[in-house]
Amino acid sequence: PDNAAMAMLMGNYYFRRGKLNEADAAYHKAIDLNPDNVEFYGVLASFYKATGKPEQALDLYRKALELEPENDNVQLAIARYDLEHGNLDDAEKLIAEVLEKRPKHFLARMLRGELYARNREFDKSLQLFGQLVEEEPGSAPAHYFKGLSHYGKGQIQLAKTTLGRAIELDAQSARARLLLAEINLRERDFELARRQAREVLKIQSENFRAGLIVGNSFMY
Repeated sequence: PDNAAMAMLMGNYYFRRGKLNEADAAYHKAIDLNPDNVEFYGVLASFYKATGKPEQALDLYRKALELEPENDNVQLAIARYDLEHGNLDDAEKLIAEVLEKRPKHFLARMLRGELYARNREFDKSLQLFGQLVEEEPGSAPAHYFKGLSHYGKGQIQLAKTTLGRAIELDAQSARARLLLAEINLRERDFELARRQAREVLKIQSENFRAGLIVGNSFMY
């Protein structure tokens, strides 16, 4: 186990320095040395997500779930993958399993609210994210999804205010800035839309939607 932990630390060391092949090899060595450590699978899965390999990350989460079928973090990691890839029924099943065990689980409720929003059930998502914001007023993601829900209900000013709060809490929240830019573009506040979109491009230089907003804002 000590050698496995050292291999995991070396993987983190290589990853921080951008040596991705070496990091990958070190993480795999850690798992080879201690194949029953669920946390190790999670670290390697996070590495694959960060390096644009979501399918490989999912395979690792599934292996981890075989080891610990009741592990909340692993169940929700798979639910997150399902949400991002449109497998909404599978995501709901996993979220429900976690909430049955732990009804107040914050992340599970966040994911359920996101599921509501993806299904355009904005009344439900707004109610849930309103509760989550009250419980965790410093949560930028909760504010973002509350703002999204306001927008989905046509409550434009409330959406802008709530998204602004999300940005105050996390200046690197590209999705909050992007949604705010889209709202301002539709409201014909072109200068503000352009400014927010440019902030997104500072965070994500290849964000296509942000580039499109900048371009469109000059057309009016």
